[in-house]
Amino acid sequence: GVSKIAKVRFEQVHLRHLKYLLGIRHNASNSAAWGETGRFPLLIDSLKLCVKYFKRLAEMEDSNLAKAAFNEQVNLGLLWYSNMKSIIESFATDGNNQHQLTAVSATHLAEAASPVLLVKNLQDNFTEAWRFTLEQSSRLSFYSQRQDHVGALP
Repeated sequence: GVSKIAKVRFEQVHLRHLKYLLGIRHNASNSAAWGETGRFPLLIDSLKLCVKYFKRLAEMEDSNLAKAAFNEQVNLGLLWYSNMKSIIESFATDGNNQHQLTAVSATHLAEAASPVLLVKNLQDNFTEAWRFTLEQSSRLSFYSQRQDHVGALP
């Protein structure tokens, strides 16, 4: 959820900066800071870049050293590849392909991956979690009743 994302170190720096820009205390609600600025967590952009890099590696010539390292990741099922495969299957592919991706090559996985779809799905998930936080938090009752959120998330 929203609170887990706020514990990631670079997201803490991001939130501290947003709160500074808004002129609110450092212990103010993270959800309010995200909502007032209309910003999404940096993690979403980071994952988008990772998916783009995954696609680029998969499309490289086999003679490329980076492609050789990528192939080792795939062949050995190492952590980076396993995590990227999981992220792509969960958020960056059309739901219709889900069953077909279980035993496919990295190349097919890269072809099916869509950075745009990843961002949309992650933003939708974050927005849903953000709205849930607003509804459940007594600290945010006034904020959630306002109809004129300045940069509020959709």
